[in-house]
Amino acid sequence: MISVIIPVYNIPTNYLTDCLESVLSQSYLNIEVIIINDCSPNPDNDDTISTYASRDARIVYIALEKNGGVSNARNIGIAKATGEWIMFMDADDTFFDKFSIEHLFNQTSDDVDMISAYDRTELTVDGKKYVDEPFSQGKYSITGKDEEFIKALDSWHAGPCRKLIRKKNAGKFKISCWNHSF
Repeated sequence: MISVIIPVYNIPTNYLTDCLESVLSQSYLNIEVIIINDCSPNPDNDDTISTYASRDARIVYIALEKNGGVSNARNIGIAKATGEWIMFMDADDTFFDKFSIEHLFNQTSDDVDMISAYDRTELTVDGKKYVDEPFSQGKYSITGKDEEFIKALDSWHAGPCRKLIRKKNAGKFKISCWNHSF
């Protein structure tokens, strides 16, 4: 099983809805979706999550009484996760297609602790368009090579989101990624 952990704080409803639809429509069905409402001041966040949770048994909804930040929310998600693999996703992210999680899962093996991938990214700077194609990936094993895992998490395409991390290793390190520790 894969546990998809989604912290939510003050997200516009259309972004949150797109994110949840993207995750729940994946071809790989053996997932649990742990949504942590980090005491969002936006009441629509609670309504949207509650509606989705009532319609899909794969959703685990955790509503925090005090805002603790994205790292705290992710750590709560890790503690609640029952899957062998975890995946972080931001509440305003969507997958490139419905096979994204399946593609990642198909790369897993006993000697791999993290699968890193990303979706198609388009960035325009000063009128010039830069495009990264989907599913450039790396496989990392941290058995005896903890520094490689930390280096991978600190690289641009290896931020905390949209990768599979073996749960037993997820809380092993105090790692900072894009100003978030988890």
